[in-house]
Amino acid sequence: MEISLSALFQAIAKAEDEQELKQQIVAKIGNYFAAKRWGLAFLDQLPAIYEHTPAMIKLALSLNHNPVLCYLFQRHAAVHDEVMLPPGVWQRICPRKDHGHVMLGPIVSDGQLVGGITFTRYCYDRAFNADNLADLNALCLHLSTRLAVLRSKPFVFRMNCSKITPREA
Repeated sequence: MEISLSALFQAIAKAEDEQELKQQIVAKIGNYFAAKRWGLAFLDQLPAIYEHTPAMIKLALSLNHNPVLCYLFQRHAAVHDEVMLPPGVWQRICPRKDHGHVMLGPIVSDGQLVGGITFTRYCYDRAFNADNLADLNALCLHLSTRLAVLRSKPFVFRMNCSKITPREA
């Protein structure tokens, strides 16, 4: 069953926590884009890069090597590989077969890029297009807004006060 863009907006609005957004909602968005892989990552939760980090990961996260990631960081706008690179060039930058086409969208808060949402397709699948970018931009607005709301809610600690003494209360 195909899901509509408006149904995704509603699912995002109803998400109760970040975990639900990262797992169930992003999976629905991945299916919407016919992506093979997808993820939602926050910059403050990325693992540190050390000397023993595999070279492929270092290059993928390098703003000097990865022009698609650099575009996302500079413009805070959704992008796919063929917006800035001729067809087929992305595969030389990232040789993974399941990363034949890549599309990234920004997650923003207080004027800062705080994360991103990523989608990939196999090299033999069709590339992402302008309609996909427009939809991803809209979804990123909804995700960013929902995350701002979720992160601003105070944590409520509930305890059963009927079992404590008046002094403990």
